[in-house]
Amino acid sequence: MVPMLMFLIGCSGEGGSTPAAPPEITPTVVAQAACPVEVTQALDAADEACRGLGRNQVCYGNASITASLRDANLTFAQRGDIVDLLSLERLSLTPYSGSGGEWGVAVALLQASIPDTLPGQNVTVVLFGDAQLQTSEASASAYTFSGGVGEPACREAPNGMLIRTPENYDQPVSLTINGVEVSLGSTAYMSAQPGGEFQIALLEGSAEVTAQGTTQNLTPNTRTRIPLDAALTAAGPPSPPEPLPQTADAPVLPLQLAAIEATEVVIASNATSVPPTVTAGSTATSAASGSVSASTSIPIDDCDLSADSFLGGQQSQIEDEYRVTCPADCDRDGGPVWGTDIYTSDSSICRAAIHAGVISAEGGSVLFTPLPGQTAYEGSERNGVRSSPWGNWGRSFSVARP
Repeated sequence: MVPMLMFLIGCSGEGGSTPAAPPEITPTVVAQAACPVEVTQALDAADEACRGLGRNQVCYGNASITASLRDANLTFAQRGDIVDLLSLERLSLTPYSGSGGEWGVAVALLQASIPDTLPGQNVTVVLFGDAQLQTSEASASAYTFSGGVGEPACREAPNGMLIRTPENYDQPVSLTINGVEVSLGSTAYMSAQPGGEFQIALLEGSAEVTAQGTTQNLTPNTRTRIPLDAALTAAGPPSPPEPLPQTADAPVLPLQLAAIEATEVVIASNATSVPPTVTAGSTATSAASGSVSASTSIPIDDCDLSADSFLGGQQSQIEDEYRVTCPADCDRDGGPVWGTDIYTSDSSICRAAIHAGVISAEGGSVLFTPLPGQTAYEGSERNGVRSSPWGNWGRSFSVARP
């Protein structure tokens, strides 16, 4: 039985204008014991499904995950789907819901700073629960991450990101996360909140964390905190290392998935990925072709349909207007939403329209306008729909009544 790590997730921070801090993180090593059946099954299934993972690839471990892909010919929609990392624009995972076995889990193997001459050595990244990851087309070592902030519904199904370097590689591995340079040798757990803090907790080995010209060195069972702006970029230096608070009652981290190794070597190409050109059937095709205007209403059958899927990723559609008709019940059936009034292009159109008050949960007509990207998106709760905050994103849209 693979040992697992326990963490306490709590809340900290004062009132007033001080940004909310991510949860407290506390480790103690225990055996995997009284884990809910659904979580145990999810971990075992993800472990088996992701065993074919290669270098610089990411695997869909357990539902539910929403993915934005740079190549519309790829699929990342069910357990066992694997895509190259640089073809992925963003992943958004769902927290454990308490029923139905949903607890988003994704596993990636990264080359990072490991030389090409060591193809069997990779950094393992496990995302779980309420977590989001954005990649950079320019680098397979630079990422934007948020998550691990809310208290989990089940202690065996926490939220956040776990990173583990290869056991047989005796050099620290370098990654850039949220503009913070992390040199890691072994295992760390991370959580981050826009406008709050980026916490890095070292579980084993050593870590060097650098931001704003300041470097802090972590030893096992210590952490550092880095302030973040609304775009999830480091806004200050890392705090001095502090001991992790001890507790006997804490959530369990899925360390068994961090032991996944590559079974084949797949090194991602440095070529620039081609944006998608067609996605959700005739709706996306007709929109991308430019044959649809605001006077023609396009019915949307899928509450998950995002602006990117509707437009087929065509940048030429900026500031054009499209009229769509949303179905009922998108308040509970729709996909994720990021932003307030102006939304990221991978947000659900219909759910954003409910959030903005343009339509009710019964559906209706929406005037949808693609817009340029924003440096930050504010999250909020409106009309029964909660939107999430996000940092810099290349495309946006707004919604209005026709």
